[in-house]
Amino acid sequence: MTKKEDRFYAVHSVERALSILEALGANPEGTGVTRLGKELGLHKSTVHRLLNTLMKYGFVERDEATERYRLGMRFISLG
Repeated sequence: MTKKEDRFYAVHSVERALSILEALGANPEGTGVTRLGKELGLHKSTVHRLLNTLMKYGFVERDEATERYRLGMRFISLG
């Protein structure tokens, strides 16, 4: 498949969600919305919406005390 075809078949929102998951995997202590947005070049509101969706399905957890996000337990059940 050529690069042009790769872009055609890619779902942009899924790519963004996967980049968030990869960033959270690289930061096991957790990270905040602002930091994720800066690191990934995404607007905070976009990061927030994607994180909320990932939380709904258990792929991301939020520490209420620190307001940081980290990978959720759902990955264990999939593994």
